[in-house]
Amino acid sequence: QAKVVARDVNTGELALRYNEKGQSLSAGRQVADYSGGLDFLDEILQKVFTQMNIRDPQARIFMNFYADGKDKVAAHRHDFWTCLLSFGSPRILTVDGRPVLLRDGDLIVFGTQNHGVPPMPDISEGRVSLVIFFYPDADNLERQWQTINEDEEEKSSADVVQLLSGGMGKGFK
Repeated sequence: QAKVVARDVNTGELALRYNEKGQSLSAGRQVADYSGGLDFLDEILQKVFTQMNIRDPQARIFMNFYADGKDKVAAHRHDFWTCLLSFGSPRILTVDGRPVLLRDGDLIVFGTQNHGVPPMPDISEGRVSLVIFFYPDADNLERQWQTINEDEEEKSSADVVQLLSGGMGKGFK
């Protein structure tokens, strides 16, 4: 079970947050680091790193598991960029307060914006988000407001979506 952490404004270190009874706060989802080993997932990650031009050698990869629509994440922000791939049930991701519906196989990249996953009680199935935290380089920053046009990028983005969707049929659900 993930725990809520906060950055100390004086030291910059991350520390667990506690409630009034001294218990660590649950973040509302399960989290696991991913370091490789599932061939289909490794192939997806390789394509995503290439297509999204993520070159940060210190990029961190992990997975969030949401059992159903009751699992949530409060709005928060990071000091790095996020590339998120969504598998399973559709869920809303808020980015700077604006809702974005992420369906099975969707990918979104955003910077240091405030973001969260609100509860959706009508959702009864699970969802896994594969998350890549990375620091952008000059190339990424230059393209930060660029929108991918499906007409120009149709083949490459369709390949990623097809690969992502194919992962669900290989026991990833």
